[in-house]
Amino acid sequence: MKAGAVRRRVRGSLQLQIYMLACRDVMGFVPDLATMVFVRHNERISVSYSDIDLNVCRETLEGLVNQVQAVDPEQITTTHCARCRFRQTCKHSTAQESSAKRVGAKKPWYGTVRAPET
Repeated sequence: MKAGAVRRRVRGSLQLQIYMLACRDVMGFVPDLATMVFVRHNERISVSYSDIDLNVCRETLEGLVNQVQAVDPEQITTTHCARCRFRQTCKHSTAQESSAKRVGAKKPWYGTVRAPET
């Protein structure tokens, strides 16, 4: 992918915009740049966002939240639940019963806590 196309994808990334929005709305400042690091390629791409960009991001997030909240969990038909790492804690998971019945089922990564070895 060419450098200009990569920069456009990074600039369009909701991830960076959400970080910048949080800086503005929670911490009270907006950094000049947001940087996405591509570790595999040892590359950093920095972009800036205006207040207008961040307001559009907020509207996009609000729209997505409204879409999620409007879904009736009883109407969800998906095969994703069986593979989702949150299936055991999600109250809407259609895979809870089947995954709980499996003998030797692995615990999800977020539910495994080990005490430090002494």
